[in-house]
Amino acid sequence: SVLLLEPERGALFVGARGAVLRLTAANPPSQRHLCPQISWDVEDSSRQLCIGKGKTVQDECHNHVRALHLNGSRLLACGTGAFSPLCAHFSSNLFSFTFYGTCWEPRVLCQVPVHCCPLFADNSLYLATSKDFQAKQNSIFRADGSHRMFMIEKSAATLNDPTFVASEVVEPGEGGGGRHVYFFFTETAMEYDYIFQPRVARVARVC
Repeated sequence: SVLLLEPERGALFVGARGAVLRLTAANPPSQRHLCPQISWDVEDSSRQLCIGKGKTVQDECHNHVRALHLNGSRLLACGTGAFSPLCAHFSSNLFSFTFYGTCWEPRVLCQVPVHCCPLFADNSLYLATSKDFQAKQNSIFRADGSHRMFMIEKSAATLNDPTFVASEVVEPGEGGGGRHVYFFFTETAMEYDYIFQPRVARVARVC
């Protein structure tokens, strides 16, 4: 689902379905099954609740890890949680993971197979996703250190059926100013009076 490179130690974290893995150059392809990993899937009760809402057990009713961020010796991971999103901290040494417990449970997180472009900046998690179960109400969200989730834009007219492509932090240039978070996406244009409304590329800056 997501990759995070740790160049100082030559390691690659992999967020997958129901697991987080750590690969290193010391693990040859024939020994990938021996690499440090932790199982992080949902309970059967959560899976059954997801199935009862019409989602599929094969693809959607699992914990798909969609965001990873390394902070010192701890790894922050966020997953879909079978449409009940959660985030947690794990230790990240070379040999094992230790579960520290759930650190917060955002009410929204990118669903499967939506690309939500998660980004960590200034101790906050930014992501672009929908806040409803049917994935119809799209917005950009920020989770801060107080474990709360803020919707950055509430106007339905601002985002019209968007498909998010990427996110990036831009450092201040010579002119000064602060850091800015940008989201790149396409959406159906509303400003053109055509029979068939075209899809256009957009860039949004989080102020």
